[in-house]
Amino acid sequence: MPSTGGKILTRTGYVACYDKARKDPLWVSYELTAGELNTPRLKRSNKFAPDPDLPAGERAELSDYRGSGYDRGHMCPNADQAWSAITMKECFFLSNMCPQLHALNAGEWEDLEKAVRAFTKRAGASWIVCGPVFKGDCSAIGQDRISVPSAFFKVVIYDTKEGVKAIGFEMPHKALSGDLKDYVVKIRDIETDTSLNFMSNLPKEEQDKIETVMVLTGPFWSN
Repeated sequence: MPSTGGKILTRTGYVACYDKARKDPLWVSYELTAGELNTPRLKRSNKFAPDPDLPAGERAELSDYRGSGYDRGHMCPNADQAWSAITMKECFFLSNMCPQLHALNAGEWEDLEKAVRAFTKRAGASWIVCGPVFKGDCSAIGQDRISVPSAFFKVVIYDTKEGVKAIGFEMPHKALSGDLKDYVVKIRDIETDTSLNFMSNLPKEEQDKIETVMVLTGPFWSN
């Protein structure tokens, strides 16, 4: 997992690093397996709730999003956590959300989530880290001043016969169109934009090999 400040929130199906000043997750990380995706799927609950492990004043509230013009955008998607009642419940905590324009949330961001699930079914498992990017002066919503990200990132890490591989995506926070390959970036660029450090447990040479390339071919893109 990436290293940074923030409060670590450990859930059944994911781990989040929460920024109580911005009232957004800085990152959310989880392993996704083909087994989880192939189990009977629970129907989406839509039971959004303030995080019970965070005190009032340090967390987002439902009222902060009401009338804001932004979706409660999942970082760890509901469809990735639909394999049990507890994981379904926990993924709807607002600490797993960022303010997200509907056009992105229901557009290219959702397409990326679907592509990750399709890849994971083929690969057997993947490790996912995703979250917001904050560049420049970001606006905020609600009485609790929830920061609105300028972009969103997703890093998908997976094993191959040649060793660990990864692919990075970064999407500006606006309505988008086109191919998912348009939003592939070097993981090192995501690190620069977020001050996170991915795969820090790997030797530096291996990190450099993985993090300094744009992955536009390979198993993620194979059907």
